Amino acid sequence: MSENYGVDVLGTEGQLAVRASANVTDNLWHLPRPMEGAPAQFSDWQQVDLSDVGLEEPIVTMYRRIVHAIETDTQPPSSGAEGRWAFEMMMAIYQSHREGGRRVELPLADRRHPLEQWRDA
Repeated sequence: MSENYGVDVLGTEGQLAVRASANVTDNLWHLPRPMEGAPAQFSDWQQVDLSDVGLEEPIVTMYRRIVHAIETDTQPPSSGAEGRWAFEMMMAIYQSHREGGRRVELPLADRRHPLEQWRDA
């Protein structure tokens, strides 16, 4: 199983693991029992066959949604504004940590990168 970026869903009867993959149908794995220990210790992961699900490659879906947004004069699901806001929230997490877990207001008043400020302090 790929050690790349992914998402794990842990359950009482097993685990699902979604891993980054160039092929959408190759990235879902199932461990049919509760996990105990590190994932690399187990050889009984089973790849879930998604070939009949009818999934579209993510890049195709992305382009299709962008074209639809242009044609209908609407924002795509993942607009630049949404991306900027997500980035702002990530920077706020760093800033809050720098300040001992204090709540910080958004948008951040100080526009410098919190980790660079921490490094330079």
